[in-house]
Amino acid sequence: MSSLRRFFDTFGYVVVRNVFDKSLIPGLIDTYDEVVTKHFGMSKEEFYAQPTPAPVISGVEKSQTLLSFLQDSRILPVVDELIGDDAVYWGSELSTFKSPSQFHRNNLGDYRFLKVGVYLQDTTAEDGGQFSCIPGSHIYGDTFSNFCSTGLRWPKGAGYEEDTFRGEFDFNRPVEGNQIPAVNIDLAAGDIIFFDQRLVHRVPASNRLRRLISIVFFEGEKAFNARPRANREFFGLTYSETLVAMKIALYLIDAYLSDRYGPLNYVENLHEFQIDKLRKYLITHTGEQFKDVKDNVLGNSYDVACRYVFKAPSPR
Repeated sequence: MSSLRRFFDTFGYVVVRNVFDKSLIPGLIDTYDEVVTKHFGMSKEEFYAQPTPAPVISGVEKSQTLLSFLQDSRILPVVDELIGDDAVYWGSELSTFKSPSQFHRNNLGDYRFLKVGVYLQDTTAEDGGQFSCIPGSHIYGDTFSNFCSTGLRWPKGAGYEEDTFRGEFDFNRPVEGNQIPAVNIDLAAGDIIFFDQRLVHRVPASNRLRRLISIVFFEGEKAFNARPRANREFFGLTYSETLVAMKIALYLIDAYLSDRYGPLNYVENLHEFQIDKLRKYLITHTGEQFKDVKDNVLGNSYDVACRYVFKAPSPR
């Protein structure tokens, strides 16, 4: 096992410096702006004047330039090293931030999503865009990770139990946000952060607009099958069934996404691009497969979907 992989497994993140040439940044920014403004039918001035610009789901897939960047940079070899050379491409998002975020997780369960953060500007203490995280908080079922969960305040009206998904730290507790022991990471343009989406993280401040390209992968089948499953309820699912059920469950929980962004297999259009190094990551599923898993695994049930994706196992 490489030192990069050991660090990632232990702490839940790793920064790789100089993944791509900084000279590419102006062109990437132009492409980013072109994709988001075309998607929303706005001028650049109108889009960035919004207090909270909306993200573009599958933004990378909307641009041959961004897909080529993903293939030609050193991102994919690092993905291979961290979560397996059979990792599955899950999708992308172009996110524009103008404000800080609180500590949160992106998901929590007995599976590993790898998020790749490509910032199109330096993110330092000076501009407030640092990536801040609690190392080691990503390990599902670990005592330390569970303690982190008990300090989270869950979204109002979401209906999730406090031992499950994500939320913000409850600042009504005696510990103030700036007292939480966390690592603040400076990233220069050209650097990329890779992190487990179960990691508790935030951006503490933001003094200027930040463009972020996020790319997500699901762990490879070999890695998935090699480690013991913590959640026994769905132990019998195959790897392929798990992928289908996961995607359906996420869409059931955030049902508005399918209305806004298209059908469940929204990355299907990757097949239009002849990029072998990227296509090998994508497992596609037919409508019949989705229906079969939805009916027979999830029972077409919101409650079961929530339990599948978010429910922590009962103490044993």
